[in-house]
Amino acid sequence: MLRYAVAVTAAIVLGSGFSRAQPAPCDPHAPPTDAQVARRRAAIAGARQINTAEAKVWAANKRFAALQELTGLSIPAGFEAQVSTDGTSYTFSIKDLQDSCKFAVFSDQKGLIYTATPLQ
Repeated sequence: MLRYAVAVTAAIVLGSGFSRAQPAPCDPHAPPTDAQVARRRAAIAGARQINTAEAKVWAANKRFAALQELTGLSIPAGFEAQVSTDGTSYTFSIKDLQDSCKFAVFSDQKGLIYTATPLQ
């Protein structure tokens, strides 16, 4: 009986790792879910904030700034933002680390915001 209890307990403990919810695989042809649409809008809003902050820095200092110098940004949780600048130009990306399709937005000093997903 003790062996049976130990075996059942071990099966439950070891098997619990397999019962965790896995993220849904990306179907590039499926319409985005409501949650994906909301997160994508949040990424675009973050991109607008970065472009606006860079425009303000340029107007005041005639140079563009690194991400840590920009103020008034609220990049949502679960996103990664990167800015690259040489002072006279900049590019940036915001990647959704929680989206199974790896949605991202990017832009530069021209202010146009692009959306992207990686090649499948």
